[in-house]
Amino acid sequence: MKKHRSWLILGLIFFSSPIIYLSTKSPAPALDDVFLAIVKNDAQSFAAYMDHGGALDNKIMIDGTVRTIGELVVKYERKDFLKKISQRKIPFKIDESMWEMAISKNNPELFKLLMDLDEESQQSLKKLDHQGRNYLHHAGLHCSNKLISLLQKHGMKWNDKDDKGATPLTLAAENECLKILSSWKTQGVNLHEKDGRGLSAVSILEMKNDPSFLIFSKEAAPQAKKAPIVVAALSTPPQFYKKRHIPKDNLADRAHLIGPNERPDEANETSQYSEFSD
Repeated sequence: MKKHRSWLILGLIFFSSPIIYLSTKSPAPALDDVFLAIVKNDAQSFAAYMDHGGALDNKIMIDGTVRTIGELVVKYERKDFLKKISQRKIPFKIDESMWEMAISKNNPELFKLLMDLDEESQQSLKKLDHQGRNYLHHAGLHCSNKLISLLQKHGMKWNDKDDKGATPLTLAAENECLKILSSWKTQGVNLHEKDGRGLSAVSILEMKNDPSFLIFSKEAAPQAKKAPIVVAALSTPPQFYKKRHIPKDNLADRAHLIGPNERPDEANETSQYSEFSD
């Protein structure tokens, strides 16, 4: 009986003791470590964050500004990270601030990757901000000349007007983006066309009084066409000589009548109207 009681006591002690499981899985990286992985372009550490279900909308304070992990990936132009995000089909909501950040980077590949990740990119690109500006306006503001053709393919135009009448063209001039202006000039855009405020790209550059801008604006000025030279047809042969009329048929017979200093040159000897015609 005592033997059974001792076994019972040992069994109760065993089953009532806490069971400790040792996990072989590494803990999820802290957000500070994820930030460092992005800055250092450490793809392995970032992949570990994603493997632990790390969300791209997690927020972290950086220099007094709250940023999401997704924003930091765009800010540091981590294109390989974006490709991994796309391959793993991780949800990534791209808001207006991220599009703006991508435009400021003037990086077409980065912009295209975001378009691939955003299922509503076609609708997103058509949205206007609180000033009625599209992304081509913002490209003009940031002098992002490498994105011009890409944005134009999505229906944005150099003369689209915002709520105050400013166009991407005149905004580029205000921000001294000569590369964008040169690109549009090559496309045949009229840099003298006025926006809704009555300003043109050339007039804006001329107001800056910078020699390089003045030279550019003069080169952009339309060249005056030269008037064609018209030679009037003469109704009668010109009368160069007015002395005596000597018919060409007997010029040789009457050569003795001509003084040495009055002889015509060879070119006019047989002319009907010679130096000695009346």
